[in-house]
Amino acid sequence: MKGVLGKVRQIGVLVFIILSSTISARLYAQSNPLFPDNWVFRLSMGKTQFYGDASHDDKWEKLMTESRLDYTANVRKQYGKVIGLGAELFYSKVRSRKGEDNMPTPLKYELAAYYGEFNAFVFFDLSALMFRNGFAHRFAIYSTVGLGFSLWSSELRDITSGEIRYSGSTYDGYHYGIGSPVMPITFGFEYKITHEWVIFVDTQMRTILNDELDVWADGSPVDYLFAASLGISYRINYPTWPLVKKGKRRSKENNRLLEKIYYDHHP
Repeated sequence: MKGVLGKVRQIGVLVFIILSSTISARLYAQSNPLFPDNWVFRLSMGKTQFYGDASHDDKWEKLMTESRLDYTANVRKQYGKVIGLGAELFYSKVRSRKGEDNMPTPLKYELAAYYGEFNAFVFFDLSALMFRNGFAHRFAIYSTVGLGFSLWSSELRDITSGEIRYSGSTYDGYHYGIGSPVMPITFGFEYKITHEWVIFVDTQMRTILNDELDVWADGSPVDYLFAASLGISYRINYPTWPLVKKGKRRSKENNRLLEKIYYDHHP
């Protein structure tokens, strides 16, 4: 339990650092016109589900009873209209159950874990890629692909025998670790409230590149976390092009003006 609390405390400190950095960056940008352009700070909260050996096939049951809150903070530097590079912190509790014949009942195994992750990612503005002047519209579609490392503290309980297996221990000659490389992929939608403030909703699939999070190495060589999140982002020194209003169409002259404004800010 002390180890778990220690990891939670460390992740909390990291999130605090991200929040403090966001506020400091905003204040610095307001007082210093030479602050680098096109930085984005994002915070979100959602629900996470686990899929692995210690999970069942009833998707509705997992959604209603096994989803747990997750928290994400990231920062990104945008390079041009389409691509950005960033870093992210992610934290979630993990809960899962498994019964007979891959169903939730009668219950045989129960997983409880704390999961933390750091990753670097590439951001793709799909609206800017697919639509003319998509970067200037209030509504946008985006995706990210990342690579990082995760840490966890897990325990798997056998309901029948009462045995509990812990991550970081060896069972039947197999040592279960406490971390792994991870590949997160995100697909989402965002709405620009103003030039600076943006709200977004996204879905994430995190592929954990070993089979040890649930302290059960059998079947698939990887485990998965699926999540859906709602969040807000703040953009620093973004070009202030006019946003498209609902029901309005742009003339060719306005399109050319928008492109000139954008590329003046992206030499």
